[in-house]
Amino acid sequence: MKHLSEIECVEEAYNVLIILYNLAFKKAFPLSKNKSNRKYIDIEQWMAYGLIPALRIKSELFQKQLSKPTYKTISLYTNFVNLCNKLKRQMNIKYFENLELGKHNMKMKWKKP
Repeated sequence: MKHLSEIECVEEAYNVLIILYNLAFKKAFPLSKNKSNRKYIDIEQWMAYGLIPALRIKSELFQKQLSKPTYKTISLYTNFVNLCNKLKRQMNIKYFENLELGKHNMKMKWKKP
């Protein structure tokens, strides 16, 4: 490939410029596959890894409750949702309390709970 200053034809120079630009762009911003969650659970920073399986169980109980709406499945789902919400609320509060405690100590501020 010729250097841009050596090319006399404007169209050819433009095509070379576009090729060089695309190569530089792809090198600077490579395409990466986003790792999406299989069950489409929104994972927040404050969530502990133990809560993620509980959220999957919650979605399974929701599907059971929809397919077989008996008193047992509905109450099981409702109780489990209440428990998950309680845990999420506690984890969220604990996460932000830890951030507040470490506001003068950056090492402690970003420490995982």
